[in-house]
Parts: sequence; C-alpha cells; structure tokens
Amino acid sequence: MTSFPRPENQQNLSRGKHIKPEILGAIEKSKYVLLIFSENYPSSTWCLEEVAKAMECKDVNEGSVIPIFYKVNPSDIRKLRGNFGRGFAETEEAYSGDKRDIKRCKDAVSKVAGLAGIELKDGYETKFIQQIMGELENKLGPRVSYVVGDLVGMHSRVANVIECLCLDESDVHSIDIWGMGGTGKTTIARVVHDKIHGQFNDGCCFLANVREISKKNGLVYLQNQFLGDILHDDNLRIRDDHRGVNMIKERLQHKKVLVVLDDVDEKEQLEKFAGGFDWFGHGSRIIITTRDEHLLLQYGVNSIYKVEELSFAFRSNHPPAEFDELVEQVIGYANGLPLALDVLGSFLACRSLMQWKSALARLKECPEEKFFDRLRLSYDGLHHKEKEIFLDIDCFFKGNEKPYVTEVLDKCGFYADIGIKVLVDKSLIQIVGNKLWMHDLLQEMAWEIVRRESPEEPGERSRVWLFEDVVHILSKNSGTGKVKAIVLQSRDHRTVHLNGESFTNMTNLRLLDICAIHLSSRFKNLSNELRLLRWDNCSLKSFPPSFLPKNLVELHMQDSLLCTKRLELVLEKLKVINLSGSKLFVETPNFIYVPNLERLILKGCKALSQVHPSIGNLERPNLLDLTYCENLKRLPDGVCNLKALRVLNLSGCSNLEELLESIGGLECLEELDISESAITHLPSNLTFLQNLKKLRFHVSKRRPQNSWRTLTRTLRRALNSKRPRLPSFSGLSSLTELDLSGCGLLEGEIPSDIDCLPSLRSLDLAENLFTTITASIEHISGLEFLILNHCKNLEVLPRLPESIVAVVAE
Repeated sequence: MTSFPRPENQQNLSRGKHIKPEILGAIEKSKYVLLIFSENYPSSTWCLEEVAKAMECKDVNEGSVIPIFYKVNPSDIRKLRGNFGRGFAETEEAYSGDKRDIKRCKDAVSKVAGLAGIELKDGYETKFIQQIMGELENKLGPRVSYVVGDLVGMHSRVANVIECLCLDESDVHSIDIWGMGGTGKTTIARVVHDKIHGQFNDGCCFLANVREISKKNGLVYLQNQFLGDILHDDNLRIRDDHRGVNMIKERLQHKKVLVVLDDVDEKEQLEKFAGGFDWFGHGSRIIITTRDEHLLLQYGVNSIYKVEELSFAFRSNHPPAEFDELVEQVIGYANGLPLALDVLGSFLACRSLMQWKSALARLKECPEEKFFDRLRLSYDGLHHKEKEIFLDIDCFFKGNEKPYVTEVLDKCGFYADIGIKVLVDKSLIQIVGNKLWMHDLLQEMAWEIVRRESPEEPGERSRVWLFEDVVHILSKNSGTGKVKAIVLQSRDHRTVHLNGESFTNMTNLRLLDICAIHLSSRFKNLSNELRLLRWDNCSLKSFPPSFLPKNLVELHMQDSLLCTKRLELVLEKLKVINLSGSKLFVETPNFIYVPNLERLILKGCKALSQVHPSIGNLERPNLLDLTYCENLKRLPDGVCNLKALRVLNLSGCSNLEELLESIGGLECLEELDISESAITHLPSNLTFLQNLKKLRFHVSKRRPQNSWRTLTRTLRRALNSKRPRLPSFSGLSSLTELDLSGCGLLEGEIPSDIDCLPSLRSLDLAENLFTTITASIEHISGLEFLILNHCKNLEVLPRLPESIVAVVAE
C-alpha cells in the first residue's frame, strides 16, 4: 500500500512508533492511495485492514484508490478464488477477532477489485513502474500549480471554456481561445488544463510559448517535448518534423489525450502537432490559444472562445474613497487587459494621491494605440541597474534558471538578487519553477525599448539578439561603444565574413554569446570589458594580443580550434573554463594565471595529454570534467590537493590506467566516475571519502572483464598481505549510488561489507557473472533500486531490504 498525502499534510512516518495508527492516519489524509495486490496480499490482516480503511475514506476525502494488480487476476480478487482466494480463506479461518471486521475487509477487497487499475501479467517490470508513475503524474497534475490570483472574471471564463469543451461527448473536440495579447488567454488555458487533466489517463501536454520556442529551437524540438510529455518518455529522438508527424499519429491515434497548444501564430505549427482529429483517440480534447483569428478559420476548430477585455478588476484591495475616480481612469487606460492592470496596479500600489495623479498625467500623453508606452510607465520607475537587469532578462534570459542568471548579472555589477526581487514585486517578471519568465507583451515592450535606442542602426543599440542584426553589425563593422551585449539565440549555423575590425569599436561589450557564428577570417580586437564569452565552433587558434579581459568570469568555447599557446592570460576573476571538444587542445596552461577557477570542463578534448601540475595550487575548483580525454595517461599529483573538489569525472579516459593513490585527500568529493576508463586499481584510502555520494565503475569495452578481479586481488595484497579479503567500502558513509555494472564479478566478489553503506539508494550490478548475491544486501536499510540487467548466470536472489522500490532484471 502506498499513499500520497495532500501537500499541506505531508508527514513522514517516524521509525520506532506504532505503525498501525500512523498508516491509517496517512490513509485518511491522502488524496490518492495505491493498493498493490499480489497473491500473498491476503495473508496479512494489516493489509486487509488498510484496504477497508482506504475504501471508507474514498468518498469522504474526494480522493482516489488506485489498485495495482501485480501478477494476479483482478477477477480472482473480486471473486476470492485461486491462490488469492485460498490465502484469504486461511486468514479468515485463523482470525480470532470480531468476524465483522473480516466481512468488512472482504467487501472492501471486492469493491476495489472492480475499480479501474493497472495490471501486470507479464513483461518488463520497469515499464510497469513507468506506467504507474505516468498514471500518478496525470492524476497529481503539474508540480507547479498555476495561481490565478484575484483577477475578477477569470473563474467565469474558465467555466465557459470547460463548458465549450463538451467533456461528456466521446468525439475529438477542439476549441480556440482567441484574443489580443495580454487578455489572459494563456492563464485561462493553464487553469482549464489543471482542472480537467485528471480525466485524460492516456496523457496530457501543455505546450507553452509555441510561437517563441519554435523560432528559437525549431518544431522538432517541440515535437520531442510534445510526445515525451504525453507518453512520459524522455528518450524519444525525433530527427525531422515529418517523422515527428508520423510518430504523433502512430502513438496517439488510440489514446484519449488532452493537448494545449499555447500562443500559436502559424498554420504549420498546428499541422505538425494536431493536423487532424483522427490523430487522437476518442474523447481527446485540443485547446489552442492564439491572437490570429484568420488562423482558426484555416484550421477549422469546433469552437472559438473570444476573450473579452475586463472592464473591472482593480478594486480587490479597496483603496480609500478619494482614489475611486483615479482607479476608474487607470482601468480605462489599461483597456481592460489583465496584464496592464497587474503591471499598473503593482506600480501604483502604496503610492500617494499626488503620485497617482502624476502617473495618470503621463498616461494621458500616450496615444491610444501605443499600449507599450502605458506598460513602460512601470519600467521608467525603475533604478538604472534594475532597468539593465530587466532588459537583459527579457532580451536574453527568458526561461533560464534564476541562480544562473543571477550569477551572470552579478558579474556585471548589477546586484541581481535584489534587482530581480524588485522586478517580481512590480509584476514585470515571474519566477516559475525557479525559472525566469515574463508575459510576451512585456518582452515585446523590452525589445521595443531597445529598438528605439536606434531604430535604423542595430550597432547603436545596447543589446543585439536577432541573427540578421548580428550579421549586419559584424559584417558592416557598424558596432559601437553603445553595444553592451550580443547574445544570439538563433538555431542558424552560417559562416559570416568578418573583417579584422568587426569588434574593434564595441569597447563596452560585456556579454558575447554567438555560438551560431562561424568565422571566415581572424579579427584583431575583442572587448576587454567582457564578463561572459561563449563562442562554440570558433575557428580562432589564439586570442588577439590586445585581449586582456580582467573581469572575465566565464569562458565557453566548445568545439573550438584553440590550442594551448597564447592562452596564458592573466584572468584573476575567471571561474569557469569550458573548452569541451576542442580537438587541438593538447595541454592546459599554467593555472597560476586563473587563481579563482571553480570549474574546468575539458570533455572530449581527445588530444589532451597533460594537465599542468599547477592545478594543485588552486583553492576553489569544485568540478573537474575530463570525460573522454582519450590521450590522457595520468593525472598530476596536485589534483589530490583540490580540497573543494566535489565532482571528478574521468569517464571514457581509455588510456588512464591509474587513480591517484592519495585520492582519499579529496575530502569534499561527492561524485567519482571512472567508468569506461582503463583503471583497474582503486586505492585503499578511497574509503576516506566520507562525502562521496556517487561512484561509477562501469567497465570499458577496452578493459577486460576480469579487471575487477585484478583490482580485488591487488587490494587484498595492499590491505592485508597475510589474509586476503575483499575491498572495504565501509567508510563511504554518504554513498547513494554505486555502479559496478559490467565488471564480470564472480561468486563472492561483491564486497562482503556492502551493508555498511547506510546512505546507499541505488546499486547497479548489471552484466556480471555471479549466480547469487551476497546475503548482506538485505541489511542495506535504505536501498531502493537494484539493477540486475543481463546477469545471465543469476539463479537465486537473497532476501531484499524492505526499502526496495524496484528490482530491474531484463
């Protein structure tokens, strides 16, 4: 039995307490209860009492009971026959209490067996578990609930849309929510989705910002997200949009699904996701939001819901009576748009009567058609640094994680944490799921603010993000000192012909992200004011001699042609170096020039043969990623001096045969990955890594499968030359994941004291040769996942700990 408490009542069962009242209490407070039936289920009176309690609470809690039939026929449960029935009869005969309790349990079992549930007859248990999780996700809904707030009239709109969907009819039905920007179309669609998604057990998808994301990432990207969300499959790989169309039709034509396509502006977008009603199963519902009425006529939806502007919404806080007339004027200037009311309301909140009158005087100066100017009133009231933060977020960082954006903007001296808080308070941006968002009208306002800096010449603007504008200023050499940031978000990869002076005049450039630009010639100058430089596929082998960016904090140049020479720049503030995939990068420069480095990422630098010994003098590195550095044969001893290192990734280093003997000195290390490497020996002081949480030792195709046996023999000699024993992991008290897959382990070669890993949650023993597993595994009290894929010799499983959630054995 598994119960899912409502969020406000989440409580964990404490060990050592009487379990019965706590479990029954958890059932009472739960919105959803999973009852997992097996043939042995009725042998426990506790289990039977839980079923009775769950069915009693079902109607009271307005919750749901979901039966899971694990290799048992629901009919056998309902009719109490077969092994299940015999087990129930034995329990009934042995029960010494009130027989009415047994009768109550029998009735409850019969009722729950008649409910729609999930049944496993045969097949892979992993897929069965995925099916259960998908069912729960559909019922529980999105992790981040969408808050409507106090917008008057919103709830009635939601009710009208739901009525138009005709949910009691079995045909496929579509509705379009149409209206101008800022009227609340997306909010209505989101709330409708959240209210009705539980009726669509086959899957749901809310595809947000179709217009913007399709231009930025392409329709194939969205098709992967679309199918992945509905099918709960993150491993889909749609290669082109035509194949995506076929996959959508093939996979969904017999499924009852709920689809929301938000902010559609082109017919092609509809054709790639919902080209016909026959793409979906009976009872499916399609909701579309758009500003374009003509688009609807082309597509042919069943119903159109026009979102009218609100004529009231501003009095929920009951301002003093002397403000009533001013409130009416503000509502008039907002044209009834919820977005405008929200922004203007946030701006005017807590201001004096005189300040309200002053603001209204400014609003009167805005021509009727210039809605952006009305929204801009709140922007104009910001501090200079807050304006910079607002424009950077709207132009470059919409949808990015808040911590990352805060870090980047702090590097520009903007005190981003408090600045972002101010923007949220003024309703200019939102934080949803720790990501930064804003309404598309506010983003368009920010774009218009930047465009008006120089309507004709993008090289005179503070920010440039459109591909055509970037090409213009680089090819025409029209960039000036006014350009502060170039962040290209286009998916186009084109060669741009630059002359050597393309960046010469952009002396105040602080952010440069042009990963889609391929140089056809060298350049002479680059701004020394840069804080962030991201230029993937850059053809430069070295930087210009005049390039001395003393404030540079992040350097990302993946798949570049950079080599070691001329990289020894004095960059005291540099925290991140990412040169992954740079095929000419042979050895790292002297780290004395980057004393504050925190992350070094050289993944896939196949020519890299040496890491400079000075790395040991650094105090701050927390990440060292040398994945697939195939030419690297050894690490400098200084790596073990990196006391702050949390992640060390040596996966795929196929010529790296030894791990440093003093690795136990990495006292903060949390993740160690030596899979697919040539390492066959683990130092004995590995057990000193008390903070290690993940250890991966998956065998390399180039490493013989008997390497683990070589390793254990070596450790036996090192630890005790007189009495051989298996290596001890007992000191790894924080280890949560252990991957020993593909190591060719034979009988008795799993560490015998593996039960001394109190934090272990996941153990991967796939592709090994043993016939049994050490019995001590039963005592790993927190183990949840045991992976035994392709263990072809395995005959017997020992008793497993009660904490086990899934055993995967394909």
